[in-house]
Amino acid sequence: ANDKLVIGGQFEEVSGQARKHIAIFDAATGALTSTAPQAEFTVYALLAEGNDVYFSVMDTTSINGLNNTGQSIKRFNLATGIIAGWKTQNSGANSDRIEAIAIWGNYVYSGGEFSALRAGTTGNYRSLARYDKSTGTLDAGWQPLAGLALPSTVGVRAMLVHNNNL
Repeated sequence: ANDKLVIGGQFEEVSGQARKHIAIFDAATGALTSTAPQAEFTVYALLAEGNDVYFSVMDTTSINGLNNTGQSIKRFNLATGIIAGWKTQNSGANSDRIEAIAIWGNYVYSGGEFSALRAGTTGNYRSLARYDKSTGTLDAGWQPLAGLALPSTVGVRAMLVHNNNL
């Protein structure tokens, strides 16, 4: 992403400098940059598009008074490190994880281990969800694995967009 290497995970320090779950390096030199976005918890997936970096992280905020603890996708600006107000609705439980992120057209896709979403959503999302890229709003009509006889342990670990296919 713009000559930068972005890493995410479970750490609070990199090269002796405070970096809370996200660190950005100069790809050519390997030097840690001064840009330091701060994620609240462990980061499980990253995806860059231009100056925007999308990441999955545990979120403990509420939406319209509803408990919304679970994984969500958030976005930060690569140049400034500022985490935008944009975020998706969360997965259904503390143990759920979003482990894959893809972007195709006007949508951000999440994959992982979850079967439901919180904050008033209904439906069976079975490890895949799609959100409007500009707003982060769930596309409730897109449930490609709903109704399939899948084991409860099904999970999406990786996604790829290639030749206009997800």
